[in-house]
Amino acid sequence: SVAAAGTGFEVVPTYKENELPAAAVFLDVVDYTNHMKVSPAFAPIAISFLDEDGDADSIAGTAVVFPAPDAQGLEFYRVALADAEGKLLNRGWTAHASSPTGNVTIEVPATGLPKDAARLVVHAGNSFGFGDGFASLALVDTQPRGPIFPGSEERAPLPKKGGDRRL
Repeated sequence: SVAAAGTGFEVVPTYKENELPAAAVFLDVVDYTNHMKVSPAFAPIAISFLDEDGDADSIAGTAVVFPAPDAQGLEFYRVALADAEGKLLNRGWTAHASSPTGNVTIEVPATGLPKDAARLVVHAGNSFGFGDGFASLALVDTQPRGPIFPGSEERAPLPKKGGDRRL
């Protein structure tokens, strides 16, 4: 038997009577209460975003947050820009969670994209902070283009605020 490493679950590989404690895996178990930041179990399950900005290197539009089922202890959501590793690049935009299980829309004003921006991320939060869990969406800011003219490879330009793009 291996000595307990703390409060949580420990998995120790064994074969018959032989244990391999060096390969043990330990997972802390935290009993979240309403007096702590939001549990990772209540992280949003998804985010969608419709970019309505026709300019390259900037975004503007509406993000929709899809909450976790039976989410508890959360008060608001924050959508922010992040790099490929998930490091936040701005303070983001927040919206009150009107009901823990209803979709929440967050308006993103016209915002220039930092050079390392790769994702939109959403965290659930409360008065004690943001939870560690999150949902994210790959950020693809492309310039919309019109249809190809017959007999030509050139595309018709769209108006500056034309076309919807999904990120």
